[in-house]
Amino acid sequence: MSNVRVGGWGPESKPAALSVTLDNFGEAAEISFGLLPDNHSTGRHETATTILPRLLPALGDLKVTYFIEGINAELYPRELTAISAAGHEIGLPAWQHEAWNRLSLAHQEKLLRMSLRAMNEIGLLPAGFRPPGGEISADALTLLRRLGFDFCSPLGTPGSRIEGDLAILPFQWRHVDAYLMDPVLNAYRSGNAASPVPLAAQEWSAILDHAIEEAVEHRRHLTVIFHPYLIGRHDDQWAVFERFLQRIRSRNDLWIANCAQVAGWIRKCAIDETQISAEQAH
Repeated sequence: MSNVRVGGWGPESKPAALSVTLDNFGEAAEISFGLLPDNHSTGRHETATTILPRLLPALGDLKVTYFIEGINAELYPRELTAISAAGHEIGLPAWQHEAWNRLSLAHQEKLLRMSLRAMNEIGLLPAGFRPPGGEISADALTLLRRLGFDFCSPLGTPGSRIEGDLAILPFQWRHVDAYLMDPVLNAYRSGNAASPVPLAAQEWSAILDHAIEEAVEHRRHLTVIFHPYLIGRHDDQWAVFERFLQRIRSRNDLWIANCAQVAGWIRKCAIDETQISAEQAH
């Protein structure tokens, strides 16, 4: 556990680790939430047709983890293959972004197996899972272990760690662009005792800046979540995204790594950030 404080993050012993992650692809979530008309034709969603061709060049050699619903392996196999071929990691957020903690364990297992099978058929082997809505039960974590997953990225307080054989890489709502800025989530934010009014893009930019400084100060792993459907539709949000990428590339105090790499490092070094935080508090 002393490795974070003494040895640092990653092969070059950086003060902090950063995982840039993306969520949602295609119309999977819109299908799940009943937001599409009955006559909608699948397979031509803007995240695949116009945003992805813009996104991949913007990322360049910076590698991310993109959590992509299992159904997209059937709807967009060429696009998913292109994402993987560009060196990015693909994780799962269920079959079509179902509200995870509202499902029975048996239904969860069915959806995970469907998703893994569809991904495997196009040559992809997702090692990580992020539950839509963020919440996940202890039984579901056990299910992930049984199905061979390497890590899970749920909603939670800061503190990446290993639980059993599974790496837990939590995120926080304040580091999720859609939670802060998508008008569709106004009521959801209000229900979480947050402001229902979407933040402006520049407010989100300031939050990102603070999150980086906080991670470096506390020598932590930070997970940030962007939604391509959101940044691809709004020029001001795209500008924040590009500025964020430029800024993290320019820093020498961050180990920028995908979720699987961080999970491997935590496992190798026996890191438990929650324990470190408790020690620092005393």
